[in-house]
Amino acid sequence: MMRTWKRGALVLMLFALPCIAGSSMLAQMKGTIANIRVEKNEFVLSESFKNTTFKVADNAPIMINGHSAKLADLKPGDRATVMYDRQDRIMIAMAVSVMRKNSGGVEAKVASTTSSR
Repeated sequence: MMRTWKRGALVLMLFALPCIAGSSMLAQMKGTIANIRVEKNEFVLSESFKNTTFKVADNAPIMINGHSAKLADLKPGDRATVMYDRQDRIMIAMAVSVMRKNSGGVEAKVASTTSSR
């Protein structure tokens, strides 16, 4: 129950940031992760024919399929939505959300169960 609440709060925070930011509205960009540089705390997002480098803010939430993640968890090819602020010529990622398709892991659903009792 608590885990669901935390996840929901982080997702809400991701999309509520532009409203909270006041006069300094955050912008949004969608694209594909092209490169991750964990040592520099940045990543490159590819959108159409344009690549944009983002520095990740210290407390920026990073979410993958609704779960809290780290910059190192991102992968090239991930589809991402980035809420960002521009400070001079530097793009600062304030929140990153990735929706990743099942990457070959085993996912199973139980259709029914029977009891031998």
